[in-house]
Amino acid sequence: WCLVRSMFKREAGELDEAEASITGCLEKDPSNVALINEAIKLFTQKKDYARVDDIMRAAHEAEPDNKDLRIAWVKHLDNTGRADEAEKVLRGALDRALEEPAPQGPNVPVASGWVDLGGFLLDQGKTHEGLDAFAAAFEILGEYAAPELLFRHADGLIVAERYDEALAIADKTTIEIHPPMIRGRVAFERENYTLAIEELSS
Repeated sequence: WCLVRSMFKREAGELDEAEASITGCLEKDPSNVALINEAIKLFTQKKDYARVDDIMRAAHEAEPDNKDLRIAWVKHLDNTGRADEAEKVLRGALDRALEEPAPQGPNVPVASGWVDLGGFLLDQGKTHEGLDAFAAAFEILGEYAAPELLFRHADGLIVAERYDEALAIADKTTIEIHPPMIRGRVAFERENYTLAIEELSS
């Protein structure tokens, strides 16, 4: 009801009433994703970007190990020019995962932390650091590494000009479309355009 009332007030243009409603809701449940999304719409409409910051920070602090909230906060920090803060959030999550007792079998929470950090670093142009993070994840996951992660790793290797390692991934990945995409990218970077066209066309 809290969410519905806030939404109707916002859509009716009664923004102050919508703000009063959503603020009360978030005080009781600061990490509720549906409430957060509605609050972001409202305060973006009001151009009150500081409140968006406050809401997302409070949500993350309330549940620092909620991955959905953490990734949303990281994206917001990155989109608002605070990549260093975003990286600290990811490293903090990884540190917390490393402090937990290791489970039997692959330590998925730690591997997930390395993957999130590695993907972020690659997006920031920190290619070698990102690849090191992925390598740490692969060491934990082994044969359980998801094909999408292998493909992302291959993409980073190509950016780093480590073409033979990327081609090795193309030989073992199980998603049919990934090998020709990887081989085509490598052929293009090596200026073998005939092979690149052939692979990418396939």
